[in-house]
Amino acid sequence: MEYDYINLKNSKVPMKLVSVISQIEAKSIRIESYKKENEQLFCDLQHASELVTRKRMYARRLSLAGYPGYVRAMNTVLEGKAGFFLDDICQLYGILTGDQEKNESCFLSEKALEEFMGMIDGYHKAFKDPDIHGLFLISIILYDFGRLSPFQKGNEMMGELLSWNLLLEHGIETGKYAQIEREKIGHIFSMANLVGEWEFSEVFLHNLLECITAVYERIERGRNDRLTKKKRIENVVAGSSILITKTDIQQILQDVSTTTVEAQLGELCREKVIEKHGAKRNASYIRKGFFSEDGEES
Repeated sequence: MEYDYINLKNSKVPMKLVSVISQIEAKSIRIESYKKENEQLFCDLQHASELVTRKRMYARRLSLAGYPGYVRAMNTVLEGKAGFFLDDICQLYGILTGDQEKNESCFLSEKALEEFMGMIDGYHKAFKDPDIHGLFLISIILYDFGRLSPFQKGNEMMGELLSWNLLLEHGIETGKYAQIEREKIGHIFSMANLVGEWEFSEVFLHNLLECITAVYERIERGRNDRLTKKKRIENVVAGSSILITKTDIQQILQDVSTTTVEAQLGELCREKVIEKHGAKRNASYIRKGFFSEDGEES
């Protein structure tokens, strides 16, 4: 199969996808402009994202079984150290699976390897064409990747990693600051053989927009205030997508003392900005109203 993505510039893109793309771009531009205003806020957000990713390893233990290097692989991508060439991708797969051989034997067959190489080549040719929008190109590349599923195992995990890799290459750094919502990108690859390319693109782009919106809201919550230690603690707890402990907060805000963390958590609970679950050493915190009465997210 030939992967000629140059033809995308002749495709009639559905208007609903054009609208989603516009929203993604607008929020991405705002996020980048905010980054120049407050580096500390973005540093805290990135540390929080890394901590949530590590803590989610247990919740995702079944889907991540056999992939001991998931966190390291994701960090490699988000740090911009992974390219979209065959050697880079084989190395990333080696990090993910713990297979240090990192060679072409990770592919399902020679035919799958050949097709995947064609996909990579087609991407780089289309990437240079100014008439092809980067996000449309990425969505179609990922659709073809999902249909091909070229690796012996771990195609959904690799799809998630390659998604953020390509997005970063196109200037979208949201993955660095996202939390649990980042996982939604990896859930779409099982549907690639069940739907058409535009349907797949729509789900991918909507999931990406949700992820960017969540990050944008975290930034909006903290960017207009002077970043006192109390405000930084509030941002960490109120912006978290999971219950977070005092120890977690100290790992994220390493320059804030234990005494300060304890005092400010108590004050934020009294002000009903956040709420406490559990007691003493088992206590954890989340923003007020995060859970509805039946225990689901609000």
